[in-house]
Amino acid sequence: MGNGDPESSSGRPRRVSDDDILHAVREVAREDRVATTSEVEDRVALSRRGVQKRLRDLHERGKIQSKEVGARGRVWWVEDSHLPDNEDNTE
Repeated sequence: MGNGDPESSSGRPRRVSDDDILHAVREVAREDRVATTSEVEDRVALSRRGVQKRLRDLHERGKIQSKEVGARGRVWWVEDSHLPDNEDNTE
């Protein structure tokens, strides 16, 4: 992986890279078209709060898209244009 930010804002190395998070979003969205924070949390070694923070950061940097659903829900997805050339979101 390796294209993700290697350090957190605290200066400590990240154990879960941005690419790990993006991969989890793509994996879930491949089946359901979107991913919830809980679904991403199930696939990476971060707390719910950590996943929320990282997803918001990726969204602010334009790496993923997001939409509010319901009163407190949010879904996430990666636009096709953000997929590497060798990755295809069709089965």
